[in-house]
Amino acid sequence: MENKKWGDYELLGILGKGSQGVVYKARQPLLDRLVAVKVLPAYLVTDESFVARFQREAQNIARLSHPNIVHVYDMNRHEGTYYYVMEYVEGEDLGNMMKRGVQFSWEQVIDITKQVASALDAAHEQSMVHRDIKPENILITPKGQVKVADFGLAKITSAASNVTREGMILGTVNYMSPEQAKGSECDIRSDLYSLGVVLFRLLTGRVPFKGENLHAIIYKHIHEPPPDPARLNPSVPPALAKVCLKLLEKDPNKRYQTPRELIRVLDSLKGRSLGTAVMDQEEMERLVKKDGGAGVVSPSSATVTIPGESPAARKRRAALLPLIVLFLLCAAAASAWYYDTNYNGSRWLAKLGFAPPAASPASSRSGTAALTRPPSPSASAAGTPVVGTSASAAPPSPTPPPVEAEVVFRLDPPESSVAVTKEGKPVPVPPSVDGVVSLKLQAGSYHVLVRAPDRLDREFDVVVQDDGKVLPQRELTVKLEFTPEKKVEMELAEGLNELFEKAGEEDYEKYVSFLERVRLESNRYEDNKVIRGILDRVRKKVDSFAARFLAEARDEFAKLAASLKDTPPAELGDVDFDRVRELLKRSVRCKETPEAEALAEETKRLESAVDALLTAVETARLARERNDPAGFGEAIAKLESFIKTYADFAPAAPLLAKANAALDDLRKRLSEEQLFAAWLARLRTAVAEVEKAVREGDFEKADAALDAARSVAASRPAKGGMNPALLEEAAALEKKLREDLPPVVAKGLRNRPKEVLARIEEFAGAVAARDMKRLASLCKDDASAGLGELAALFADECYDGCNLEPLPDSLRVADDAAELTALWTVRLRVPSPAGDETVTEKVALAVKLAYRDDGWYITAIRVLEPENEKAER
Repeated sequence: MENKKWGDYELLGILGKGSQGVVYKARQPLLDRLVAVKVLPAYLVTDESFVARFQREAQNIARLSHPNIVHVYDMNRHEGTYYYVMEYVEGEDLGNMMKRGVQFSWEQVIDITKQVASALDAAHEQSMVHRDIKPENILITPKGQVKVADFGLAKITSAASNVTREGMILGTVNYMSPEQAKGSECDIRSDLYSLGVVLFRLLTGRVPFKGENLHAIIYKHIHEPPPDPARLNPSVPPALAKVCLKLLEKDPNKRYQTPRELIRVLDSLKGRSLGTAVMDQEEMERLVKKDGGAGVVSPSSATVTIPGESPAARKRRAALLPLIVLFLLCAAAASAWYYDTNYNGSRWLAKLGFAPPAASPASSRSGTAALTRPPSPSASAAGTPVVGTSASAAPPSPTPPPVEAEVVFRLDPPESSVAVTKEGKPVPVPPSVDGVVSLKLQAGSYHVLVRAPDRLDREFDVVVQDDGKVLPQRELTVKLEFTPEKKVEMELAEGLNELFEKAGEEDYEKYVSFLERVRLESNRYEDNKVIRGILDRVRKKVDSFAARFLAEARDEFAKLAASLKDTPPAELGDVDFDRVRELLKRSVRCKETPEAEALAEETKRLESAVDALLTAVETARLARERNDPAGFGEAIAKLESFIKTYADFAPAAPLLAKANAALDDLRKRLSEEQLFAAWLARLRTAVAEVEKAVREGDFEKADAALDAARSVAASRPAKGGMNPALLEEAAALEKKLREDLPPVVAKGLRNRPKEVLARIEEFAGAVAARDMKRLASLCKDDASAGLGELAALFADECYDGCNLEPLPDSLRVADDAAELTALWTVRLRVPSPAGDETVTEKVALAVKLAYRDDGWYITAIRVLEPENEKAER
C-alpha cells in the first residue's frame, strides 16, 4: 500500500487483520521509529459506553511497562475511529509458528510459559487482567524474547459490541476459563487458565477441548476435565504435565494463585531431565532425510532426539532417498483414496459447521460431483482432518490453465451480508437475491466473512484449486446463530408472553422467579433496552402483587384487632395470626417495603400482648382457686406491668380494657391485709434473691436483683399491715434494702478480682515512691535493714497504737484483698542478712496485722524495690 498519513503516523503496510481491527506497520516521523498502529472497528464509535471504557482502559494500559509486554505508546481517535499505537516487534506470533509446524524443546516451552507468566505478574501488580491470552497474542522475537500484546483491549471491545464474530469467539473460546465462559468476575487466575491451554497446545499440538460449535466447547471448559497431556503425547515430562493440569483446574482456588507462584514452579523444573520435544510431520521428514530414515512414525506422536550427522549417515541417506520419496508418494496416494472413499461431503461439512446444500440436477447425475474431495489432511493430535492444508497432498498432475469457479452461498438469514477478501484485498461481491449470493472466483485462497445483525459472524476459507475444484464445496449453506445476548432477549420475551397469558394472580411466585431471572440478565446485559423493558414490565406486575398482599394484610390485622374486644380473656389463646403473617410473607417476597416491615412489627407486638394478658389472667385464676395471697399479688403485678407496657399501643386497646377490668376485680377480692401480705411475700422473695446472689459472689446478678427488690418495696400498699409480726418483718426487709445490702453489693462490684489486683499493684508502687522517705525518718535506727523491714516495723507501730499516723490506703487495700473469695498473694522482698529471724517474724506479724484475720496469709504481691535504693533513702 502507498504510504498514508494517520494522524502523526505514516502507515507503511498491513501487518494483519482480525475481528478486532486492522494492524498497520507505521512510522512515527517525530521520533523516527517504527510502531504498530491498531485501528479498531468503526462501529464501536457509536457506543457511548465503549468510549468511556476506552478512555478508562487507556490510562490503565499506559501504566504497564515490562520487557515481556508490548508497550502501548498512545491511544486516541482519528477520523471518527479509535486506534492505539504500540511497540513494533520484529518476530512472529506463537499461533502462526505452531501452524507452520515450528517445534520447541521442553526447555523452550518452559521459557515461553515463564515469560508470559512474567508479563501477567506485571499486570497483576497493576490489578489488570488480560482476558484474551492465546497464541495469537504472544509474539516471539528472533532472539526468543516473548512479548504479550493486546493488554486491556479484550475488556474494551468485548463489552462494546452486541455482535460476536465467530472467528474471534472460536479463537477466544478455545482458551477461555470456566468463570469467563460463565460470565462471572475474572481475576488473574483466569489468565493463568488461558496460559494453561497455550501450554497444553505446546505440549500436545492441540487444544484440550474441541467441539462442533462454540457452545460445545464452552460446556467442556465448564464441566469436563482436561485430558492428561502425557497420555496424548507420552514424551511429555510428567512434571510439566502436572503444571499444565494444575493451571487447567476448574476451581480457580485450586490453580496457581499468582503468576509468581507459577514462575517459581517453572524455575524448579530447570535442570531436570525433560526428555525430547514433539515433532510434526514436516520436522519428521527433515529428520528422515537427515538420518537416512528408520521407518515411518505418526506425526502426531513422534518423539525424537536430533542427533549429529556422521559421514556414514550421509551415505545411508543418499542411498535411501529415492526409496523414501517413492514411499511418501504411495502413502499420499493411499491416503487420498482412503479419505475419498470413507469421508462423504456431509461429514466434511459438519466438521466445518455448514449444512449440506440442497440436491441439484448436476449433483444427482454425478453422485458426488457437488462435493469435492478434500486434500489429504495433516493429522492433528486427535486425528481430526484439517481443511485447506496441502502439506501431505500428492504432487499435482499436469492441469490445464486455471479457470474461474462459481461459488454459491445460501444465507440464513437471507439479509446476511458477505465480504470476501483475497490476500487481504477485498473481492467484489454481487448483491444477495433471496438470500443467495453467487460469484465467480479464480484459483486461490479466499477469506469469507458473513454477518447479520444480532447474529454471530461466520468466518471461513474457500480454496479454488487450479483444476477448478472448490474446497470445501461449490455451494455452501451458511447459517448464522443468534448472539448469546439475542438468545437471552428472545427467551425472556417468550417467557414474558407465556407468563402473562397462562399465569393467574395466584401464581405470584412464578412472576417473582421470572423477575429474578430477568434482573440477573439485565445486570449482565445492562445496555440492552429490550431486556430492560421486560424488566420494567415484570417489576410493575410484581410490585402490584406486593401492594395487594400488603393491603389484604392490613385489612386482616384490623379485623383481628377489632375481634379482640368481644373475645373472652380465657379464649385469647384461640386468636389466630397465621393469615396476617402469610399475607405479609407474600408481600415481602414480592417487594420489601418499610410499610410491610412496620406492619410485621405491629403484628408481632400484638401477638406478644395477647400472650402476656393470657398469662396474667391464668395466674389470677389459679390464685382464686387456691385462695393464695401470693398468687393474687403476682397476678396484680403482671396486670400492672401489662398495662404499663402496652398503654401507648393502639391495636391493644381492647386488651388494655380487659386488663384493667381484671385488675379491678382482683383488688376488690382482696382485703387490705391480704394486699399487704401479698406485697410482703413478694418483697421477701425479692430480698432473698439479692442475698443468694451475694452468697454466690455474683454481684452483677445481685445488683440487678437489688433494683428489682427496691421496685417491689416501692409498691407497698398505703393501707394494711396491722399484724405486728408482719410489720416488723417488713421493716427489717426494707432496712436490708436501704442500709445493709447496697454497700455489700457496691463493694462486691468494686472488689471484683481484676479491679482489686489493679488497686493493690497501684498502691504497692505508690508505697515505694511516696512513703519511703517518711518511713525512713520514723525508723532512723533501722533504716539500714532495708525496705522490707521498714514496712514490717511500720505495720507493727500502727498496731501498737503509737502516735504514728497509719496509711489509710494500705489498710483499705488490705481489707479489700481479705474479703475476696480467692487467695491473693503478695511478696515483700526483705534484703536483710541471712538468718535474721527477727526481721522474718516482724514481716509475718505485719501480714497478720494488715489483714486482721488469722485465716488469711500473704506470700507475694509485688517486688517493692526501687531501682536505685540508695537514692530513695
